[in-house]
Amino acid sequence: VGIVGGGFAGLGTAFQICQAAEEVHIYDPFPAGAAKASSAAGGLLHPFAPRGNFIWKGREGFQAATEVMDKLRNAQLFEEDDGFVRYGTQHPILRPLFAEDDNRSWLKTCKNYPKLAEELPRSEYMSAICMQEPHMSANNIVGCVALTESATVHSPRYLQSLWKYVQLHCSKAQWHTSLCSPDDIHEKMAQHDVVIIAGGYASTVFFPVEPKVKFVRGRNLHYRINQSHLEAVSSMKTVSPVLSGEYIVPRYEPLQEAADASFELIAGATHEHIAAPNKVSLLNSLVQPQDDIDVSIAAAKPLLEDRLVKLYPHLQETYQAYRVSSGIRLVTERTNLGRLPIVGKLSDRVWVLTGLGSRGLVYHALMAQYLTNAIINNDESLIPQPLQ
Repeated sequence: VGIVGGGFAGLGTAFQICQAAEEVHIYDPFPAGAAKASSAAGGLLHPFAPRGNFIWKGREGFQAATEVMDKLRNAQLFEEDDGFVRYGTQHPILRPLFAEDDNRSWLKTCKNYPKLAEELPRSEYMSAICMQEPHMSANNIVGCVALTESATVHSPRYLQSLWKYVQLHCSKAQWHTSLCSPDDIHEKMAQHDVVIIAGGYASTVFFPVEPKVKFVRGRNLHYRINQSHLEAVSSMKTVSPVLSGEYIVPRYEPLQEAADASFELIAGATHEHIAAPNKVSLLNSLVQPQDDIDVSIAAAKPLLEDRLVKLYPHLQETYQAYRVSSGIRLVTERTNLGRLPIVGKLSDRVWVLTGLGSRGLVYHALMAQYLTNAIINNDESLIPQPLQ
C-alpha cells in the first residue's frame, strides 16, 4: 500500500490498514509528526457543531478516535499524564458563549445530554483559565459550557505514535521524504497494489474532475509564559483548553528541562481563503512544500490577538508569543449534512481520503475505517454515500 500524505488522513488510514497489508509506504516531504496542517492543529477532539448540535457522525468519529488512542496507550506508545492526551472527564474543553442565542442553544444541549456537556458558572470559567481576579473582559461572557465528551491531543506526538504503531504491526513500513520531482510521484505510485491519496489540499491534483473545494490557510500563535510569571508554571497543568470560534489550548512538553519550555499555549486559528493553486504548484507541494505566507509574529498578531483576548483576558499580561505555525486545509462544499470529507475510489487501484478540513481529529479514524473496509473487500459501496 502506498499512501500519499502523512497527516491525520494518511496515518489514520495506515493505522487501520497496516495489519492487512504486507507493506505500507508513506510519501510525505515532512517526517512523521511534522505534516503541515495536521501538526499545526490545536488538537481539540469533540463531536459538537458551533451551536451545540452534533456534527454528522460526530459521536461515532469521537468513539473511533478514542479507540485508536486506547490502542496506542495499550501498546505503551504514550502515558496518561505526559501531556499526550487529556480527556474531557478531567480536563474538559470549555466553550465561553458571547451571544444569548448561542447560550440558549448550548443550555438545551446540556439538558438533553448531561453526560456530554454541562453548564459552567462564569466564575469557574475564570478559575479554569487561571484568572485569579475578575477582569472587565469577562463581562462579555453570557454563559459557558464544559464539554466532558472531549479530549485534547498533542497533535505532533499523536502523529508520531500512529507511525510507530504502523512500524510495530506491519512487516515493512517505510517513510519516503525524498521525492525528486512530480514525475517521481507517479513512478512511485505505479509500484504499489493499492494507492491511497491522503495528501490534504494537494490531493485534488489526482482527481479526474476538479472537486468543489476551498483552500483555507490557518495560522496559530504559540505563547510561553512571561519570565515574571514563571513561578506559576506548575499551576498551569490545571489550565483548561478553550474553544469559541478561535481556540487556546495548553500544550505540555514533559521532556523539556527548562520550566519555561515545558508549557505553551497554542492559539488560533486564522481562516484565510486563498486562491486554488494550479496543478504544477500542487504537485510541487508534494515534493518540496513552499508557502509565501509571512510567518512572523508581527504579521499574525493583528489577525488573531484581539479575538484571543476575549477568551483569555489575561493573555497579553501573562504570556508572550514566540513563534507562528501554519497549514493549508482543504475545505469541502457545505451540504445539508454539513461539510463532509471526501472518501472513495478514483480508479481501479487508487482510493482517496481527504477534505477533513478543521475536523481532522474527529473524522480521521472513522473515515479510515470506512476506507480500509472498502479496500479490503474491494467494494466502494461500503463507504457511506454522502462521502463519495
